[in-house]
Amino acid sequence: MKQQAIKQLSYFELIKTSLKLLFKNYVVFIPMIFFGLFTNLIIFTPQYKAYAKELIISSFQRGMDAQISTPNTLLSLSIYSLISIILNYIALGWIFALIQPIVLGKNVSLFFEFKNGLKSALNFFGLSLLLFALIFFSEIVIMLISIPIALLFRLSPSISVILIFLIFIAAFALFIFLTSYIFQIISAFIMERKGPLLTISIAWAHYKKYFGHSLALFGIAMLLIALFSPAIIAFILMYISYLLLSLTNPAAYYFISIAIQFLWYCFLLWILTFYSMAYNQKTKKSAKQIS
Repeated sequence: MKQQAIKQLSYFELIKTSLKLLFKNYVVFIPMIFFGLFTNLIIFTPQYKAYAKELIISSFQRGMDAQISTPNTLLSLSIYSLISIILNYIALGWIFALIQPIVLGKNVSLFFEFKNGLKSALNFFGLSLLLFALIFFSEIVIMLISIPIALLFRLSPSISVILIFLIFIAAFALFIFLTSYIFQIISAFIMERKGPLLTISIAWAHYKKYFGHSLALFGIAMLLIALFSPAIIAFILMYISYLLLSLTNPAAYYFISIAIQFLWYCFLLWILTFYSMAYNQKTKKSAKQIS
């Protein structure tokens, strides 16, 4: 079987095409809308109202270190949070399953990909644990390196300053490496549909082979995030206002929360589709195969 070569698009063309593909295949937005409608129903519960009220009071009067909410309220919110996490993983798995046929140019079936999405959700949970362990290990290494430098600072401040600067550069380089590599891991996970360990192995081979390309994709993703950062910062600053609104007008807060989540997930889907298209372009996968 020969694979039909796909057209090599520039980075700018990938950005435009990925956005067009998303809105052409609008069913990819349905999972997050559906689960968003469900998970945000918590704001109508008495437990959430009690928690939000006490959080607002503690923020303005007692400080964030104050004890808030009764054990029953915290237990209810913890159970809800666990359910929300499970549902979010299912939704992400479903979305990952939908993105692959979109990138490959196949027909997209919302319900057919739900079955694949459940498997993707389970694999992505395992992948998340491995990535968390990788990031945690990296932080431990940096912390262990910093301890002797702190001791050395007492003996020779000038040398310590130079070492601190070098560690800062190394930490920044490590951040770029980990973040750009994680983006490639997720794109490989979407397109290859393999288990966590095999996905990491495939992504590492791809990352090494196309190192410059991976860094370029990361730079573009960071640029896109920077363009949207003012809106994200505005949402953070409006957090307390939304909490107040949840107490006075839960219905308005419910729909505002869904709208904000929808905008954020649209952006997330755009980045994921862009990365997946770039990955697919380099690995030369195609939905159309000829004998």
